[in-house]
Amino acid sequence: MSSNDRRHWRERARVLASIVAVLLESDRIAVCDVAHTAGEIPEAVVARVIRRLALRGLVQNVSQGWWRATAALRCDLPLIRCPVAL
Repeated sequence: MSSNDRRHWRERARVLASIVAVLLESDRIAVCDVAHTAGEIPEAVVARVIRRLALRGLVQNVSQGWWRATAALRCDLPLIRCPVAL
């Protein structure tokens, strides 16, 4: 079993994409609402992901418990998909 299979990177990528999509759709949103809207993801997972995004300046805490995406996350950059060796 490879390390990629063990760490479930596809599922992690799906969860992250779901959380980011919800953050981009709203001006401000609570962690519990993100968890519910993103597909019943546990709040602890959402909180951990949002903290990591905040450390990178991609989201900011608007008020106690409310978050929003920053301009850096809302920026529409052209991305090129690279083939992943499986």
